[in-house]
Amino acid sequence: MLTKNEKIAWFDIETTGLDFDTDKIISIAIVTTDQKGNVINSFESKVDPCGVKSSKEAFEKHGITDEELVGMPKFSEIAPMIATFMEGCDIGCHNGIKFDIPFLMREMDNAGVYFG
Repeated sequence: MLTKNEKIAWFDIETTGLDFDTDKIISIAIVTTDQKGNVINSFESKVDPCGVKSSKEAFEKHGITDEELVGMPKFSEIAPMIATFMEGCDIGCHNGIKFDIPFLMREMDNAGVYFG
């Protein structure tokens, strides 16, 4: 496996829809592993999308109701934890280049948290 770092952060997000400009992350799960795939740590949180409702298509994929997100932390509240958790890791995810990574980068930027 070609990696720059000793750890890999594997992550997946769920969102209210597919629009990078208006939709929001509503769930994030991260597992860090060593290069052999041994789990080091994990982090998971649902996220308050601040009034953005899930599209019918998104709900059919993830099954998370808008009601489940009431009282969950806002992304800006967990962004520093995410940055710390993934610090020093290579990144791995399914559909990352076209979806998960751009969504995560935008949300981190909106939260004012450096992530890179």
